[in-house]
Amino acid sequence: MELSPVGLLLVLILCSYSGRAAETPKAVLVLDPDQTQFYTGESVTLRCNIEGQDTSGWRFNWRKDYGQVYPRVGWSDKNEYTLQPLHVSHSGDYTCTGLKSDIYSRGNEKVKLQVSALPTPKLTVEPQSPVYVGETVTLKCEVQSDRNWKYVWYEDWSGNVLFESDENTHTITAETHEKYYWCQVKLKDLSSQMSEITYVEVKDPPLATVAVESPQPPFYAGETVTLRCDIAEYTDWYWYTWYKDNQISRQNRKTNTIPLPYYAGQHTCKGWSRGRPRNSQRSTSFSISVTVLCVSP
Repeated sequence: MELSPVGLLLVLILCSYSGRAAETPKAVLVLDPDQTQFYTGESVTLRCNIEGQDTSGWRFNWRKDYGQVYPRVGWSDKNEYTLQPLHVSHSGDYTCTGLKSDIYSRGNEKVKLQVSALPTPKLTVEPQSPVYVGETVTLKCEVQSDRNWKYVWYEDWSGNVLFESDENTHTITAETHEKYYWCQVKLKDLSSQMSEITYVEVKDPPLATVAVESPQPPFYAGETVTLRCDIAEYTDWYWYTWYKDNQISRQNRKTNTIPLPYYAGQHTCKGWSRGRPRNSQRSTSFSISVTVLCVSP
């Protein structure tokens, strides 16, 4: 069947539009830096590329949630647009469109941009308060994000930086008085809110005491005296060290039986635990002296 002149013209027009549609390039929106999670105060560049072509002669605009955001009216000769500083209100789905002569680019896939306030970190202390003088204490500053954070710790009320690093943990040795700690995270030149302040109570380890179990003084040559190492308030002591005149004389047992007069002198003891505190303070000295019996002439 032969086509009429009008029908032939319609076929040619349809074919022409079909050919042009097939050749219409696609706009591709990319983010620089290449991530979708951002924080307030950062910046992001929305770059509109034309698939398979350079951008010479093209003009562009950008839309957020289908409303045009840049330029407000018309088109831009540049293929990139920077949002700076970012606010939470910048969150949304972005697309871009290119125009060259009377040819519009094909629509690109939506790119989701999420902008959040900087997270407030949480500071944890291990072991939990109270801690004992000499113990190792680990401070951990935690945020629910895997960005390249800088971690900063503060001590007491001075506001002076105690320590700063790329790691979210910091180890200290407990000193002889209480401390207050808090932390924050930094992202380049942006700083988060401070964590809650954590109070760390520092206590002295319990003091051991030497007691006489039997016999009671005075002591005489030829006797044996049993000493006992007491540590108040704590019972889980599995190892004891005894000292005579500052030299180790016996280990492991809570009691120490000594013959006289060979072991007369200054006796002290110390306990070790499987739990916390790991060790007691060494006791004060307990003096063992031998009483000389008077012999009648």
